[in-house]
Amino acid sequence: MWKGNEDIANYIDENKGNFIKENKSILIIMDSVFQANSLADKLKLDGFEVAEVHGIKKDDNPLKSKITIGTASIEVGVDPNDADGTYKDILIAEARSSAQFIQRIGRIARGKRTDRVSEAIMFVPHYVFNKLKNLVIKR
Repeated sequence: MWKGNEDIANYIDENKGNFIKENKSILIIMDSVFQANSLADKLKLDGFEVAEVHGIKKDDNPLKSKITIGTASIEVGVDPNDADGTYKDILIAEARSSAQFIQRIGRIARGKRTDRVSEAIMFVPHYVFNKLKNLVIKR
């Protein structure tokens, strides 16, 4: 059974101290509105500044928030970058297909600055990992 949403919640819970200490700006992409809303509510209770972008809610200027949580609606045409102050240091996402992985990972490290390093933490099922690994090895 796929538990990407639980893995993401656990990962964030284990690392939230580091995110605060390092003053990281984070984009989280979940597969469902329920998952995104549940995680946002939990992080807000923990005292985090969180904005949401999904089928039920879209906060004003959500990418300017320290943590932005969304669904597939945020992965198309959203370009977090330095020019408008929406750059994200970290992308945390789940992806159930290699196409979804590629689309979602494309949301990070946007813009022209070369002095910044972005991180992507992707949670994928084994079949996606194996397909992506094979694509990289063949090239």
